[in-house]
Amino acid sequence: MSAQRSWQRFRPSPFAVRCAARITRWRQPDVGSLAADTAIGLWVVSIAIAAYVLAPGAALGRPPRRTVWWPEWVAGLSWATLTTILIAPLLSRLHLLNWATALLVPCAWPVGLWIYRYRGAPTGEFRLLARAVTLLVLSWRPGASTVVPFDRTRPLAFAPALGVMALLFWPAVRELRFQMPAEYATLSHARDLLNGGQWTFDAAASVVAVVSHITTLDPMQVLRFIPPLALCGCAGVAALIVMRLSGIRSAPAVAMGVVGIAVGAPRLLDVPSSNGTMVWLFGLIAVALVLAALERVHRRDWWHAFAASLVAACAYSSTPPGGEAIRGYVEYDAAARQALRLARSIRAGEGTIVAPPEQRVEAGGTSFLDLGDFVRRYGEHAASRQFRFDQPTPDIYVFVEKRPLSIPPAATLVPVIAASDAYEYQSPNARANVERAALELCEGYRGTHAQASIYYEDAQLRIYHFRQ
Repeated sequence: MSAQRSWQRFRPSPFAVRCAARITRWRQPDVGSLAADTAIGLWVVSIAIAAYVLAPGAALGRPPRRTVWWPEWVAGLSWATLTTILIAPLLSRLHLLNWATALLVPCAWPVGLWIYRYRGAPTGEFRLLARAVTLLVLSWRPGASTVVPFDRTRPLAFAPALGVMALLFWPAVRELRFQMPAEYATLSHARDLLNGGQWTFDAAASVVAVVSHITTLDPMQVLRFIPPLALCGCAGVAALIVMRLSGIRSAPAVAMGVVGIAVGAPRLLDVPSSNGTMVWLFGLIAVALVLAALERVHRRDWWHAFAASLVAACAYSSTPPGGEAIRGYVEYDAAARQALRLARSIRAGEGTIVAPPEQRVEAGGTSFLDLGDFVRRYGEHAASRQFRFDQPTPDIYVFVEKRPLSIPPAATLVPVIAASDAYEYQSPNARANVERAALELCEGYRGTHAQASIYYEDAQLRIYHFRQ
């Protein structure tokens, strides 16, 4: 009898039927959850752009002979990102990476540059700047701004760009789980940086850890929006390169660059890993800054191109060998969402999550037990009325896939997911056997123990809650 048919002998218990009303609202992402995910994405994108693009670009300042701001913006992004990559691991190693220091990390380079520029009299310059800003705010009137005639053709020129941006961000808004198994390694490194105490060098993880502290969000929530944001940056920089090389100075060039990136880059809409997108982004930024440096507006442009190249090199060194070639989901989206939900709600020392190894990274500091180990340790005795789990926590949450997910075998070789008993997850049949044994164990325990219930259930996943 196949693994798929083996589920049919288990029917929902009366308790599960009574709880159907409570469980149903978690089965599918509704409009409310999509709106919440969209709000999270907008928050992450806004903070990232403000901290890594606008503030550093304003501190850098535009040279008198330059009429556009984009070289300063991408240069500020390069220097702020390079500062994050170098400083965040050091702060984490010394247990100094917190909200305050994370807020200072992207600002360290702009503030240092401003102090160096006005090193002769920084106090007087700061007073002049504060006075100018105060007068500007006090003298501003709503009717004093110049009315710019509205060009109806301009929104149409950006329509293709907005469409591609929506396509890039839609997978991240719709699903919390990662398309690239290599992202779980980045997530693990980001959590190591947040926990502190060890040296962890990972370009994308450093950025994720800093943005996670600033936004007060879980690093998994931040990480899922980094690749589409970086790809949108790739499209914008590609548009600037097209404008420089072709001499086109109109808005349709932006749309041309976006569509060109979407069509020309291999597997772009599949969204590569965060480190992979950073290699693309800062490689293109280095090319754009070289083109800007050739105009001989300011000699510092060559240093900006060098900084962008260093960031691209750091991101490339952080990409695991062959990581970009491994694609495919390793978990259901509901498993990722419920793991984060449990990690937020479980108090320290009060709950244990039992799941496949990919949930270990999502659980963070919550006590975790591998599902295969759980089956081997308790499979033969769980149905006994006198049986008790020898876990130090009173609550146990067991993740069981009712329909075992088919996972690419190479995805289980990612260092974070692979375990000493990784063979149990490297083939569909082996994974189905583990899930079937876990289901039999949990159903046997639930039939003989009163404080056993179903915490969550949908068509693919069931989470048991055992109170002991």
